[in-house]
Amino acid sequence: QNIKGEQCAISVYKKIADLTIGKDLITHKMVLEILEDEVEHEDDLQNLLEDMNLMKGSA
Repeated sequence: QNIKGEQCAISVYKKIADLTIGKDLITHKMVLEILEDEVEHEDDLQNLLEDMNLMKGSA
């Protein structure tokens, strides 16, 4: 569920980035920074889920 939330946020921030490119440089830069964080969060959650599944398999 958290991963889906991150994916939704990533989608929204990508759309905002596309809408602001060349029009509002400050907002665009801010959105890109947030987007980078969201992608990192998604990766972290995905890795955590994979680790948990590996631990379940070896138990």
